[in-house]
Amino acid sequence: MNMRDEIKNAFDSVHAPDELAERLKQELYQKDCHEEIEEICIVEEAPRRRIGHYAAYIAAALALCIGCGFSIWSLRDNTTPLNPSTTVPVMTTAAEETTETTSDEELHAAEAEVYQQMLAAHAMEQSRQTVTKTS
Repeated sequence: MNMRDEIKNAFDSVHAPDELAERLKQELYQKDCHEEIEEICIVEEAPRRRIGHYAAYIAAALALCIGCGFSIWSLRDNTTPLNPSTTVPVMTTAAEETTETTSDEELHAAEAEVYQQMLAAHAMEQSRQTVTKTS
């Protein structure tokens, strides 16, 4: 015999007295008759779990992680080291002369000099960029 049957057999012989049963029936009947003493008991359904909300939160977190990972991955390829010891080439321009040039040859010579300075500065910039790319 299992424990459940033993407990059932032990309590089968226990009964409430007839007077108590009649008195409880009368009290319950009187409570039903008096509707103004109505006990308020509100039972509400528990809110259902919304799996869609959890899925939306997971999708948003995943999209955020993928976006951050992609931006970090793309920044990894575009690294440019800082070289504070290098100097920046200064573009020199020809100062305007206050005196008028008298011949066309002097004017062409001044323009050629400015052009040569610009070419030299451009070549220096190009060589500097190739050095930073290779290192």
